[in-house]
Amino acid sequence: KIDGANGEVYYSFDDTNNKIRYIVLDVYENGPNSEAFVSKGQVKWFYDKLKEVKDYKVVVFTHAPVNSKIASDGSKNILFIQEIEEAYNNGKKSVIKITNNSSMTFDFTNNTNLILAHFSGHTHRDRSSFDNNVLSITTTSDYYVTKLDNYMWERTKGTTSEQAFDVVTIDTNSNKIYAKRVGAGKDREWNFPTKDLSKCTMSEITTAYYQDKGTTLNLTILDGNKKLVKNTDYTETYKNNQAEGVATITIKGKGTYKGTITKNFRIIKKANIDTNKEYYITSGIVSGRAIDGSNKKGANATSQTLSCGDSQRFKFIKNSDGSYYIQNVKTKY
Repeated sequence: KIDGANGEVYYSFDDTNNKIRYIVLDVYENGPNSEAFVSKGQVKWFYDKLKEVKDYKVVVFTHAPVNSKIASDGSKNILFIQEIEEAYNNGKKSVIKITNNSSMTFDFTNNTNLILAHFSGHTHRDRSSFDNNVLSITTTSDYYVTKLDNYMWERTKGTTSEQAFDVVTIDTNSNKIYAKRVGAGKDREWNFPTKDLSKCTMSEITTAYYQDKGTTLNLTILDGNKKLVKNTDYTETYKNNQAEGVATITIKGKGTYKGTITKNFRIIKKANIDTNKEYYITSGIVSGRAIDGSNKKGANATSQTLSCGDSQRFKFIKNSDGSYYIQNVKTKY
């Protein structure tokens, strides 16, 4: 299904199986013989198309490139699109000037998606540039030329080198983009842009119960509302996790996530506690004294001699997370 914009020639369509949205922008809204131009209405449409998908990857197409390192002089007044894509891929909020007298605020602070690549032509050259986490790719023209320049290929009339076009594969398993060249030129490949693992939120790491074969943690790492998948988005390695004491976990980004997080946590052994039995607690400061639990506002460690009355008897109550709290038999506090 192709989603147009009120009959305009910019549009988007989705690969729902692989969760990829393709967006095609019209950078010559004033006509093919005019200077490159994108209206504020199209920019707003582009912004909405970027914002409305969750956990999708995005690929953008324009005739002329929007990256200043590979753009021609006639494209310089559409370079702000590169700024929008940089804000998107880096999860930022930016005020971007789109015309001489107009600017817009783009808020991608909660974005969990990535623009994998921005494809264009126009310059008739094979070039690519990776800037501020945005990959820009241009492809040479598919017609015979005799005048050669940098990043152009020699053509021989009457052979397949007269042609030059790419068959592009987006491999979400290897996080790579492959361009298979047909005609003049050569094959190319690129890695996906990445997301910073350190900007994700992670469940609190404090203590863990000892495990015989090495203590590991059950982490939850979120990129916005997206839950990262272990061994797909990140890996875990441990140090000193074979015994009680302080251990270290190293979390390393994988695939589209990069960066490393290192945390310490304490390993303790589970107490051998019988929740059916009753206990009394003696003072470690004053001998022969026991905790008095008759006061609902708190126990007094030295107010009672050891007589094992109801106020001195306690039970251990197990919490759902495996920890315990102590409850007085008499007061239930």
